[in-house]
Amino acid sequence: MGNVSPQEYGAIGDGIVDDTAAIDLWLSEILTQKHSGLLDGWYRYRPTCPWNLGGKNFGVTIEGKRRNYDGFILDPGYSLSIHAEGDVFYPLFSNFRVGGHVAGPLVRIGNDNLSGAINSMIVDGLVIQNGLQSPSNIGLLCNHVCNSFFRGITVNSGGSGRPAAVTGMANNPCAPGYGNALRLRQTQFSSFSGSFSNANIGILLTDGYSFSNSFENLDIEEVNTCIYINSPYANKNDFRNGQILGKISFDCPSGRNLFNSKSCNIQTYASPESSIGNTYGINFY
Repeated sequence: MGNVSPQEYGAIGDGIVDDTAAIDLWLSEILTQKHSGLLDGWYRYRPTCPWNLGGKNFGVTIEGKRRNYDGFILDPGYSLSIHAEGDVFYPLFSNFRVGGHVAGPLVRIGNDNLSGAINSMIVDGLVIQNGLQSPSNIGLLCNHVCNSFFRGITVNSGGSGRPAAVTGMANNPCAPGYGNALRLRQTQFSSFSGSFSNANIGILLTDGYSFSNSFENLDIEEVNTCIYINSPYANKNDFRNGQILGKISFDCPSGRNLFNSKSCNIQTYASPESSIGNTYGINFY
């Protein structure tokens, strides 16, 4: 086993030349020969099919050398989907960037039908930026992810959601932001830390059984709504530590979850419509 770069398969990595064919060869080598992937360039990429991690996989590893400079720039309309045929364990993705413009999720982890759980995944230091200004924008979507760690990630979607009524933002073309930065569907026993901003909704819990997740060291800003929970099966998710700043702090009509108001800085914008919001699905402690 060794670290292999897309450039070993003909990629240029300048963000201009289409490296799709080389990336496809590189990925096949990683998954079949059990190499680790090394990203040491900015690769223009058009994913033609999901990355299938297989079932009971050995734990594919893909790491970048420079967090904000190495990774993938996807052509408009393209997205990166990562899934498994059957349960998969131990994938590690760290220290790279994915940028693009697409209606829907830019990065999807797990199947939309919630089959084939992604288990014990580590996502460390990723930067995800979906720049399309569409209500259906999503930065990162997780479907049936379990026992996983998302550490120090940065997810942005569609521009600042700071409302136009705030002083100095009268000409904000993006208000009240677009889409979701982070959307979770049937995600369990996992940990999330990082920045989830520049969107209509910072973090959305919806669809299926999402419970016993922890959200720590959060930075949710430049959004319309910070935390939105609309699944009645979202329970015992614990939000603690960090900053949440939006027009509406909470819109949580469903579920039964926990929020540490002593360790989090809860703020609303200086706007006449700003409010804490619906806290039915949140218990403060």
